[in-house]
Order: sequence, then C-alpha cells, then structure tokens
Amino acid sequence: MRRCSTEFRLTMKVTADNLKSAILSRIREVCERKAEAYIEPVHALVIRDDLYLSVCCACTFDEFRALVDELAGEGLITVHRTATDTALRPNIEDSEL
Repeated sequence: MRRCSTEFRLTMKVTADNLKSAILSRIREVCERKAEAYIEPVHALVIRDDLYLSVCCACTFDEFRALVDELAGEGLITVHRTATDTALRPNIEDSEL
C-alpha cells in the first residue's frame, strides 16, 4: 500500500478527481516556501521536495508525469528536466513568485 506525505495529506485529500489541482497546489506551496526562505532556485523538485509522494496514493508515477506534462501543455507550469530530478514552477502570471 502506498503512503502519502502526511503534511500534504492533512491539507487536501487527494483523489483521482482533484489530482491536477492537488499537484498544482503542492508545486505552488513548495515554491512559495522556498521563496520565503530565500532558497534558490525556487523550483519545486519532484524527487527532492517529495512532490510525487504527496499524491502517490491517487496515481502511479507514469500518471503523475502525464499530468505534469498536461499542466505544462496548458501553460500553468514550466518544466525543467535534468539527469537527476525534474524542476517544476508555476508560470509567473499565475504566481507572485
């Protein structure tokens, strides 16, 4: 059985119906926290910031990546893939960052 990140589970119950909004909300939350703490870059990292773990109860990793690609296609986030992680950031228009 998969376990979700406890801190995120307390603020939003993740289901298949609200998965995209849960992912976008978690990305914004991580980016805002990093900006407030002056951590650069402020991108949310899929592995290091446990983005996938915050929604793993509702989807597989492949489904997560597909939803991230959909969010990027809709222009809601910017995706930067590296050899070791994937950085995600809300587009500037959608965020105060």
